[in-house]
Amino acid sequence: MSEELEQIINRHLLREELSIEERKILDQWFTKERNSHRILGQMRLMLDVRFENVRSRIKAETWEELMAGKHKADSPIQTGSGTHGFKKFLRVAAVLILVALAGILSQQLITEEAPVVQTERFIEKVALSGQKVTTVLPDGTKVKLNSGSKLIVPEHFTDALREVTLIGEAFFEVERDEARPFHVNVEGGMKVVVLGTSFIVDASNERENVVAVRSGRVQVRKESNDESVILEKNEVVRVSESQSLRKEVITNGDLFFGWVDNKLVLEGANFKEVLSAINEWFGYEIDARLNYAGFDEYSASLTNPTIKEVMESLSHSYKFKYSIDEKSKRIVIR
Repeated sequence: MSEELEQIINRHLLREELSIEERKILDQWFTKERNSHRILGQMRLMLDVRFENVRSRIKAETWEELMAGKHKADSPIQTGSGTHGFKKFLRVAAVLILVALAGILSQQLITEEAPVVQTERFIEKVALSGQKVTTVLPDGTKVKLNSGSKLIVPEHFTDALREVTLIGEAFFEVERDEARPFHVNVEGGMKVVVLGTSFIVDASNERENVVAVRSGRVQVRKESNDESVILEKNEVVRVSESQSLRKEVITNGDLFFGWVDNKLVLEGANFKEVLSAINEWFGYEIDARLNYAGFDEYSASLTNPTIKEVMESLSHSYKFKYSIDEKSKRIVIR
């Protein structure tokens, strides 16, 4: 874990305000780190322990001084300084009480939200594995999230800009508003800018992002070198660090937009790609106990398919047997 990420998590645990960029870093860590909640719990415990250690040390040192002052006050040979010793005893006792109160108040600051200045709030829309989630944004824009994706949206758009952050893949139908352009930010420094249109952004692959337009026009920009391209209807661009932006004509729209219309579309996919598509679409774990190195490529277009329909089609094409455990959402292929 980087030092920057650790500082962001610590600030999150202390309920400090995070910037938009820091929220993105934290969300990406939650998404990629499977044990994030366990790690978060451990870090919270470490903070509590560190706080308690400091408080215990202060209390111990104060108590030593307290007892030293008490002994001086009670000593029979301290005739002229007994009053002074007792006053010091009271002062140190007051310090000890303040330390205890500070501990209580500090603990409340850690566990309770401080009623400070109102800050911008964000809402997260999440589609878990095997799910597709449709949501309507504050401006009326409709967004459909593909499996394993997340959209981060401000509770209210500003008067000048509508901006969201996407992790994964989504289809946008943007409500037109010429006074407020709509921005989609994705990890890796890609930005999509539109006024009103329908398009997909696929940022599920770390090496390459894809933007495809179904209607209207969009601008796609690489922020690393400020390179940009304008896409029209039925055009697509692939965005990576190693290649320049180059738009292409879409010849089969279902390959990009099929999932939006609940179509599972595969074209010339090898068997490993087929298994990955099934896992993403249905959220089933697949244990393939056979050698599929020589299998032919597979093409299909299935509308509103069930897992059994897909597996029947595959088993007929490749001559294998399979079993489905609905409870554990697991498929074994032999």
